[in-house]
Amino acid sequence: MKITHFLRFFVVLFCLTSFACSSSKKEKDNSIEVSAQKIIKKISEGKPLIIKDKVIKGTLDFTSVEKNDRLLPVSYNFVESSLTFVNCTFEDSVFAFFSGSENNMGLIGVVFNKDVNFYDCKFLKGVNFTQSRFNGNFSFELSNVANKAAFDGAKFSGAALFASANFQDDCSFVSCKCLDKTSFFKTLFKKSMIVQGCTFSDMIYFCNSIVNGYFEFSDNKVLSKTDFSYAKFSSKMRFANNMFYSLPKTSDVVVDDCEYLDNSVLRIEDLKDNIFN
Repeated sequence: MKITHFLRFFVVLFCLTSFACSSSKKEKDNSIEVSAQKIIKKISEGKPLIIKDKVIKGTLDFTSVEKNDRLLPVSYNFVESSLTFVNCTFEDSVFAFFSGSENNMGLIGVVFNKDVNFYDCKFLKGVNFTQSRFNGNFSFELSNVANKAAFDGAKFSGAALFASANFQDDCSFVSCKCLDKTSFFKTLFKKSMIVQGCTFSDMIYFCNSIVNGYFEFSDNKVLSKTDFSYAKFSSKMRFANNMFYSLPKTSDVVVDDCEYLDNSVLRIEDLKDNIFN
């Protein structure tokens, strides 16, 4: 009889302990905060990552996904996971580029082999995807960047979507390659936006976008359609030396102060098949 009571007591104690542990785990999983280090650790495991409605604490450094001795002049780390962030706030900087020493030794970029999505996210300290390689689709739609954003030297093999994003500081796309559709539809640039020396092999949309600071679109090669319809440029702009496969749409564009508009914009239909050779 005593043994039976003891067993019952043990079973009840075990159930209470399990429930407490389960509740504690559930409460932990429901925490609104996630550390950047924890995210990097999960990415290093190579599994798909989906994070919603979280505050990301600490610097999210994609160059730390793999160990790198940084001995080569330029090297790349690889992210094999698909990444999805929805309605997240990044309290610190987000970057995928290590600039190395002052002698340009040890530069590190990041190759993202699957889709990368930042949907309706807030970046409080800026983003730096310089020299990144996106082999899947890249989405930055509805996101808000409070500091500088750099995509210089990036290569987008899939779609590059920035529709309805809000860039509150300077934004730059210098020497980029975009092999699929690129969209800045209804995108707001509160300061400067530089698109220089880029190659766009598919359509690029700037329709309904707003640039409140300096805008430059120069020395670019566009091998498909370009649409600037209903875009508004409130400050000085430079639009020069671009080569278009077909002339861009510019209906109802508003330009308040055009600093320099080069009339020698070319239409070169025979360039399409040879530009990447």
